[in-house]
Amino acid sequence: MAVEPIGPEDIPEIATWRSGGVMPWEQLPPVGFMVRGVAAGWLIQTDTAMALLEHFVSNPGVPILARSDALESICIALVHEARGLGFSHVVVLPSDRSIERRVLRLGFQVAGRGAILAREAC
Repeated sequence: MAVEPIGPEDIPEIATWRSGGVMPWEQLPPVGFMVRGVAAGWLIQTDTAMALLEHFVSNPGVPILARSDALESICIALVHEARGLGFSHVVVLPSDRSIERRVLRLGFQVAGRGAILAREAC
């Protein structure tokens, strides 16, 4: 499963995956990855040692297992990118139980009042 950086030319396709579309390119974080035709996610950089994984979206026309595999690969790529950018930790604020389960499998741990999941960026 090939994980690739997201460019502005990818936004129209990604916007079709979610009702309400996706934010305009200029409002999205500069670092994002996608599995073409399947899923996408972004890295929000902060002025601390912590980065956030956010804005995950997947193509509802793709089988759920393929979407899950793609999202997991994107999470891993974003964590490695965060480490390369100097962040020591990454945090996910899961919007649903499927994201929570996925990142727990990837080594994230509950780091707050049940909704914040974090791990070292390695």
